[in-house]
Order: sequence, then structure tokens, then C-alpha cells
Amino acid sequence: MLPNLLIIGAQKCGTTSLHAYLDLHPDVHMAAEKELDFFIAEGAWRNGPDWYAARFRDAAPVRGEASPNYTAWPVWDGIPERAASVVPGARLVYLVRDPVERIESHYLQRRLQDGERGDIDAVIGDIDDPQNLFVARSRYATQLERWLEHFAQQQVLVVSAEELRDNREATVAAVLAHVGLHDPIEPELLAAEHHRSGDKAELAFAAARLRASPVGRALEAIPPRVRAPVTRRVRAALSQPVDRQELPPLLRERLCELLAPEADRLRALTGRRFEEWSL
Repeated sequence: MLPNLLIIGAQKCGTTSLHAYLDLHPDVHMAAEKELDFFIAEGAWRNGPDWYAARFRDAAPVRGEASPNYTAWPVWDGIPERAASVVPGARLVYLVRDPVERIESHYLQRRLQDGERGDIDAVIGDIDDPQNLFVARSRYATQLERWLEHFAQQQVLVVSAEELRDNREATVAAVLAHVGLHDPIEPELLAAEHHRSGDKAELAFAAARLRASPVGRALEAIPPRVRAPVTRRVRAALSQPVDRQELPPLLRERLCELLAPEADRLRALTGRRFEEWSL
């Protein structure tokens, strides 16, 4: 059966955590494979709706998935249109976060997952390029407006990563209510945090080279549930503590100037103030 809940992003805003928390509810089935990317033409769209429906347990009243790439226009285009053609009644959840902090965390992920070694300003690149993923993913209003062209506003719930972190029980309850569920998840089950930056380590140079090698690419083809225990041990052996790089002041100032209008439009769209944000 097709899903009726889509967590559409944004990357580095708590989608992994929310996916895990919702899956604790007995009436919710979140797809075992996070980031199905079904509505991306270059992704799983070619597999067809039957493949997509098979990812979910038919008996579950709420069936959901989380794919942050759904809010990365214009790098990936046409996603809301495809979603509306397949699951027009779905409820959407869009997680957002201080836009500049999200970019810093995005860069950190590049270090952790890809062994990126460049300075943060060099890796982020030309912030005026429309195809710049670091910036595009933080253009929350632009991304949301595209979804609202195809889904009614009442189908979309915008949640901040900050409130998921600081007021988790109430925030998860609000998401459950959004999809029509009112029985809470036990608070102790919500205690775990997922993908915390402070707990992370980056791949050492040798490990990064291994990942990019033919052997590493062959390992990526193994199903995740089989591969995970092995890769966890390899990562632990070949990783080192990571020092978080902050944005250089000039780059931070330019990003704030670029993204402040986006944050203001998001406030207007949602009626939310996002007072804890830096812009």
C-alpha cells in the first residue's frame, strides 16, 4: 500500500530522528530504507508505484518515508508534481533549522561520509550558483512554495529541528496528530538522539580512499542490513575525532544576507517566528 506520510526534508534538520521516533508508534510503519528518493526522476521513480508500495506494511494506518532530497530544488526538479500524482492525499512534514547552522552541519556530513578534506568555504563553493546544494537546501520558503502549489496548506506541517531537540515529546505528538494519531509514544522511548554531531568521527584518509575504491563501491551494493555490522566496525577502526569547522565571518555574513529573505518568507508562510534562529 502506498504511503500517506512524507517527511520531505530538510537535510541535517532531524529527519533521521523523526523517522526513528515515529516508527516507535504501533500504528506507524516507516519504510525500513530511509531516503527512498522515489519521486526523483534520476532516483527510484523508474521502479514504478508497485515497487514503492511494497516498501510499506499494508496493515499500518500510517505509512511513511523520509527523503530530504525532496526539498533540494532546482538540483532535483518535478518532485512535488510526481508526489501529487501518486499520493495526493498524503500528509507532509517539513523539518527546518537555522539555515546557516544547517549549512555548517551539511559540510560536517561531507567530512564524515565522504572524507571531504577541503576548507569549508572552498567546499561550499559559489553560493550564488542556483545549483549549489548547500544553499538550495536552506532556501526553505522556496522549497515549501513549490510543494504548496500541489498540496493544500493543511496537509503540510513545518517543524523546527530546534523544537524537536528541546521539546521532543510535544513535537512528536504534534506530528502524530497531523497524521491523525492521538495515542502518545512513551517518553522514555524518545530519549535517544540520532546522528548527533558531537558523537561523530570523520573517516581517516585511508578509509576515505577505501570507500572511493572498487572494493568500497562493491560493499555499497550489499544490502544495508547485511553491510551495516561490518561497516560500523570498519568505520570505528579507521575514523578519528572531528573538529567542527565554523563558517568564516565573511562567508557567514554573505549567507545571512542571502538567506534572510527566505527565512522571512517562511515566517510569513507558516506564521511561525523561529526566534532561536540567527537570522
